[in-house]
Amino acid sequence: MPSIDALADRLSTYLGNDQVNLVRRAYFYAEQAHDGQRRRSGEAYVTHPLAVANILNIG
Repeated sequence: MPSIDALADRLSTYLGNDQVNLVRRAYFYAEQAHDGQRRRSGEAYVTHPLAVANILNIG
């Protein structure tokens, strides 16, 4: 499963620390806002946006 730390590490190769920290803050905000929400699969809701961000960041 993708993690915010893995995404942040990849982002840091082309973004500054301030920008990476904004992405982290947005992730943690979304995590709190969707606390308790589950996808049909049973996974936490926020796993899907994180997975998409990781897909878009590959390459």
